[in-house]
Amino acid sequence: MLVVIVEVFNIQAGSSGSLLLELRKKQDWVIVFSTRQNIVWLEMDGRVFLMPLETKGKELLYFHSISFCPRTKEFALSCEEYGKGIFRIYIMKLNDRRLRQLVTVSSPTSISWSPDGSKLAFYENYHSTSKTMDLFLFDLSLKRKILICKKCIFAHALFPVSWAPDSKRFVFSFKNRSIVITTDLGKSFQELTKGDAPSWSPDGSMIVYRDGLSGIRLMNNVTEYFIDGHNYYTISLKDFSKRFLLNGKAGLWKWESNFSYQVVWSPDGKYILYYRFYEGLKYKHKANIYIMRISDKEQIKFASVLDMLPGQIVWIHK
Repeated sequence: MLVVIVEVFNIQAGSSGSLLLELRKKQDWVIVFSTRQNIVWLEMDGRVFLMPLETKGKELLYFHSISFCPRTKEFALSCEEYGKGIFRIYIMKLNDRRLRQLVTVSSPTSISWSPDGSKLAFYENYHSTSKTMDLFLFDLSLKRKILICKKCIFAHALFPVSWAPDSKRFVFSFKNRSIVITTDLGKSFQELTKGDAPSWSPDGSMIVYRDGLSGIRLMNNVTEYFIDGHNYYTISLKDFSKRFLLNGKAGLWKWESNFSYQVVWSPDGKYILYYRFYEGLKYKHKANIYIMRISDKEQIKFASVLDMLPGQIVWIHK
């Protein structure tokens, strides 16, 4: 098991301290994320735990993605059997660390559990020529996959779809950087705006998204995926008005890159969380986690994590 180093910050210069003090009181909230071989449990008071997992064959697992269902109190984990190239999605109860295999998939995938616990959305079938992936739903009651759409841009497929609170609709980045809402079976698509990494608020009133560029480019005869600097906006689902939320570009802290990721909402919808990686070999796989209060846009650097990889963070009420 690899060592995970998490540094949790106290009141910072230029901050009133009110935001951090508010968060410290949320004793029932936990930030959960995956590193290469660990699931990390970060309490709001700064305590950090590794979640020991039990697998049937004691396989060494490499974690790609994590999602949480508040109704069933279960995690979904996208994992790879290390060195074997076998990819599976597992289910794990909040208070039981045993992994139960749900489905085998063809490639690493981002996953998203519907709030009612009935379906999981995920990407698979990486198409190397077009650099795209297909979007599926897995119906847990029927135990079958449902194809939603083919050939979503690979850079967009790194981010999970985001479900509406009613579990009947979700939002994701489609072709030509269009952010679209669809029914849970993909019967209709409604384009909202241009951008990527959309995240639906817990009350269903708005979606946060990024306006920066992402995609595939050719660098030194090597095809790679990229994310350039972003600003984050909210879009109202009542009148579709857009408002600037925060600057996601680098520059707030020395050595940070422009790799800012999909925001995560707090359980009560009053705060958002996002993270950004450091650049350079010295800080490889190190990330800063930020938290912002929506009402006044005050934000703090909450923690730094070493050995963190691009993936999902979930913010849960335990």
